[in-house]
Amino acid sequence: MRSTIAAIFLSLATVSTSAFTGEKAAELELTGGPPWTNRVGPGLMASVSGNDCTDVFCENQWRTGYWGSIGGSVGFYYRILANLVVLAEANLGRVKTGANWLDEDMGLLFGAAAAAEFHGPIMKWLDSYVGFGIAYSHLRFQGESAQSGGQTDSLQGINFELRTGLDFYPFMRAPKLGMGPFFKLGMPWWIHGCTDAEGEKTCGYPNDVGMDDLPFLVHFGFAVKVGF
Repeated sequence: MRSTIAAIFLSLATVSTSAFTGEKAAELELTGGPPWTNRVGPGLMASVSGNDCTDVFCENQWRTGYWGSIGGSVGFYYRILANLVVLAEANLGRVKTGANWLDEDMGLLFGAAAAAEFHGPIMKWLDSYVGFGIAYSHLRFQGESAQSGGQTDSLQGINFELRTGLDFYPFMRAPKLGMGPFFKLGMPWWIHGCTDAEGEKTCGYPNDVGMDDLPFLVHFGFAVKVGF
């Protein structure tokens, strides 16, 4: 009797395993979407990133740091050809600051960019890309101190961005859903600066108002892209 029951369970397990490894496994397997050449078309994207500004102005004046900063972006893209993507996006982020001569301080970074990226396949489910963008960037620092009062510094300019990253397309049922890490290095041409210390505000070309050694901008994060 026991051998008969064991034989029945073994038969059912064999049938179930065969069915799962056939149709069901094919549905669940992370084989990726169609070939990358079929991903041409429009889509939406969003990202979360850390952001920082570098060089003497940020590091000495406001003591910025990458860890502890946070930012996000949203945008629209169009994959014109299999290799070529154009996009427009806006981003807003908090820049971590630690000026020891202020009781409270914070930094804010806003940007709006247009860019083009060249994509190349590594595997059916993985693209790598490099690109170039032009953006409007606004960087603002603000601090308060009981002894010295408040101070605000701000910069506006045209930002030339180098962009690179990876796009993973792991889901067979969502072939145009991509995600992956990215890195952007901004090389801004700061054309307008303001400094406001204790109510005395001065604006003009940055070098003319004592804002030298102006910063680069750095973003590193994770993006999600959905084509339609």
